Amino acid sequence: MSVTNLDVNLIAVGRQYMVFIALGVPAWAAATGAAIVESVAVAVHVSWHAHVALREGMRPGARA
Repeated sequence: MSVTNLDVNLIAVGRQYMVFIALGVPAWAAATGAAIVESVAVAVHVSWHAHVALREGMRPGARA
């Protein structure tokens, strides 16, 4: 993962954390929830790209 992607993910987790806090969720639960939401979002994103690559006929590990 590049530094830019890591920065974007950290910003997303921070914003999700702030929303959970604004909703009255305790800090420990807000941090946990934000991390879970972001990890699921990343997993869906990666899965989508794998799905598209397979539909376009690329083999896993092949260079584009």
